[in-house]
Amino acid sequence: MQDSDLYPTAPDKAAEAYHRIKAALYRHRHRPGAFLNIRVLAAKMRVSPTPVREALIRLADEDIIGFTRGRGYVAKALDLEEVAGDYEMALTMARLAIERDPSAPFQSVSDLRPDFATDVRGLDEAEAALAASYVENLYDRIAILSGNVRLIRNMRQFSDRTTHIRQFGLMSAPPFFSLVNQMSMFEDAMIAGNRTAAIAILEDQIRRKIRGLQDLIKELNLRAQQARVPLEDLL
Repeated sequence: MQDSDLYPTAPDKAAEAYHRIKAALYRHRHRPGAFLNIRVLAAKMRVSPTPVREALIRLADEDIIGFTRGRGYVAKALDLEEVAGDYEMALTMARLAIERDPSAPFQSVSDLRPDFATDVRGLDEAEAALAASYVENLYDRIAILSGNVRLIRNMRQFSDRTTHIRQFGLMSAPPFFSLVNQMSMFEDAMIAGNRTAAIAILEDQIRRKIRGLQDLIKELNLRAQQARVPLEDLL
């Protein structure tokens, strides 16, 4: 009996496997360098190995996981240079979107703005998730200004890749909360139509975030290495 007989494959199974595995990877709780066993992952998700293999190929093409000849697909540790590059790219996309058409209306997300404040402690998990969601929705609204589908997609992928880093920073490093406050200032400037000031605020916010990445990524990689949680247990 073939695997496909046990677990029928629908056209969207590969996409479902891709999104589930990617979400687990972005939690950064698995051991870096761990081998990703296609059959184990397939059994956990109750699909045939084919959609899992397709998902891993796609994730490797996007450089989310690694591929070693003779061994297969492996989980990657967070890389400071890559993450900093993601933020630099996001800043470039945001500046382009804001400057492209000054008459394009900006859609506020002030209803999502966190109403808690702290400068002496990190946020708890629920607070961090709310604050991160506010920031990510702002990035999305910025991208929409461009009217460019590819730019919007790339900005959303940036938010996906960095959401756990963002939330971890808010929970463990109180100064990072000031960056959320800066995003509120950015939004206020956009609402007021002062896009030059908004860009300056955003540039400062992202530059400060990049400077703080080294300690965050080091801590996240250390925790992942110590946790030794198999990826399939995070699905």
